Amino acid sequence: MLAKSLGWKSAQFISNIERNEALLPADKVQKLSKLLKVKPMVLANMHLSAYQKEYLNRVNRAVGQEAARPARKRTMVSTKKRK
Repeated sequence: MLAKSLGWKSAQFISNIERNEALLPADKVQKLSKLLKVKPMVLANMHLSAYQKEYLNRVNRAVGQEAARPARKRTMVSTKKRK
């Protein structure tokens, strides 16, 4: 089992990484790259690229939802001293 080979008790963290819910810890890249028979930097770049894309999608959704809400009325506070 892949999770156990990396020192994890459950496969949940592997699932989170696959779904771009979590980043692959840097200290696991070399071991996982050996298990998958790919170069460590290739694995790291592929994972980071997929994670970045998903993260940016989440930010876009959050910003879109925030933009859809009515803006709160803001009042300006003067920093000038009154005479």
